Amino acid sequence: MLRLKDKAVRYLASCAEGILACEDADGHFWPDAGRHAQWPTDFQQFAYYPLALLYTLDHPENPWRSNAKVLDGALRSLRGMLKHEDGAGNYMGSGHDSPPRKFAGNWRSFSFLRTWELLRPAMDRDLDVACEASLRRALRAIAKTARASCAEERFARNHNVRNHPIWELTATLALAKHFGDAENEAFAAEQFERAIAAQHPAGIWLEHDGPVMAYMHMTLSGLSHYHALTGSAAALEALEKCLRFLRVFYWPNGHPCEVLDGRVRYTGYMVSMLPAAWARFPKGRATLHLLLDRINAEGLQPGYQTHGSWLGLFHMAQFVRDLPNDEPALDVSIPPLVGDGVHGAPGDASFPALMLRSGPWSVALCGITRPELPGTRWALDFQAHLSVFHEKHGVLIGGGHGKRQAALSLFTAGSRPLGLPCLATKGSVEKKGAASGRLRLDYPGFRATLDAEIVGGDVRLTARTDLDKAYAQAVAPAYLQLPFLLKGEGEVVTGAGKRFATDMQQEVSAEELGAEIGRAGRFAIRGFDGARALILFKPYNTHWMDAWYHESKNLGIVAQPLADGQARTLAVRAL
Repeated sequence: MLRLKDKAVRYLASCAEGILACEDADGHFWPDAGRHAQWPTDFQQFAYYPLALLYTLDHPENPWRSNAKVLDGALRSLRGMLKHEDGAGNYMGSGHDSPPRKFAGNWRSFSFLRTWELLRPAMDRDLDVACEASLRRALRAIAKTARASCAEERFARNHNVRNHPIWELTATLALAKHFGDAENEAFAAEQFERAIAAQHPAGIWLEHDGPVMAYMHMTLSGLSHYHALTGSAAALEALEKCLRFLRVFYWPNGHPCEVLDGRVRYTGYMVSMLPAAWARFPKGRATLHLLLDRINAEGLQPGYQTHGSWLGLFHMAQFVRDLPNDEPALDVSIPPLVGDGVHGAPGDASFPALMLRSGPWSVALCGITRPELPGTRWALDFQAHLSVFHEKHGVLIGGGHGKRQAALSLFTAGSRPLGLPCLATKGSVEKKGAASGRLRLDYPGFRATLDAEIVGGDVRLTARTDLDKAYAQAVAPAYLQLPFLLKGEGEVVTGAGKRFATDMQQEVSAEELGAEIGRAGRFAIRGFDGARALILFKPYNTHWMDAWYHESKNLGIVAQPLADGQARTLAVRAL
């Protein structure tokens, strides 16, 4: 059986051609077609660190050792980055969601250091000297940035750490240890311990006041490196605690459960920012084997936005290096993820989320709520509450977030479907049976409940709303709104037999919709009465420069009216 390191090296080696293909003659690396930045120094590390490791790594799964093409790519990328340093450890950079500016970076300085350490024997003297001088300046710049981030009121409070301070601390710690800067080394270690102490009892960390599954992997990766650098027992304990949580709230294919993501909905893929310290635990090894098997099966996908691909490359490089060489044999009696049943967050019975599993079905109910906080683009997000997953077809229903769009709210109450923005102000979940649970949500002007039950080949969703008659805008009927992803092939088919291509946008009337709507050959939702649907709804997303999701994130929305105080059951069936 292949070890974790074998599988990780195999994946990294499979990416070399793709990395080189995205690098230009000046060493600039840009993974997003059509989104070129003038100074893409933040992306250079996706090239120089993985290539440097592949050039130097002696491993049976690595065919690139001592390859001149790989070395040239890594060195060109380093030189290209160094040209944009301002003499004070800051690099002119721009990204997919930011204008050109000078900044110290976060993880870049860490990957730059590790690359320099690997390639020094292969560098000419001038480049070696230039790298060392730049790294010494980078230490001063990144330490200053880290101190500012850790002084923010939100850092290490209310279980909030954010990914940028963690990686600023990782870079500061690694650089300080290398250059013998005891003061900054001690500061970084102290702040890591603060972050560890801020861990939520359920085992997670928050970012921008919500749990963010993809970005939490960056926190885990940083803590894993911190443990590798210092041997911190607290870091290892925190990593195991989060492992217990994620073994519940991964989908069976290893994708993060996207309803537990209060920032942006783009976690429909593998996350390759993995903590090597998990390999120290039997359950961690089982989980990592599952994730690496899936990563190798899916391969590298283009685009910065896929944290499981380009953005994970330099994380994967350090993951390879941090993995223990003496990995014990995998205990096959340990399942890679938690199995059938109704599962909550280990260690915190009050955590408002449940995972229902039975056969090929998984259903996530999430009662986490947060207020809309104008002022930053991240604060425009709010929590999704329902997701229905099938092992054959992936996520069928759910995974949308608001961005001030009423259509992405699970419930609304207004004069028409898709009408008024509705942010839940309070939520809770409870187990109802062996494969069923209840979600309760309070909205301005009404209360809603949603019972989910896996029965045989169906998932049954029973919704009820009770209006507050004193709230003028909460006009009956309220609506249950189910978003379903329009990825892949297959027309949308209504109960009346009408077909709609997935590359068009059109509202479907209640008469056309009939009692059922579905994706041809994938799934169907039945039980509607007077519902309306919007086919191909492209959610506005403040995370991207053009403010729109790319086509793989298209959604269909079905709005089912709910009479005040009366329950209605819809059934989701896989085909």
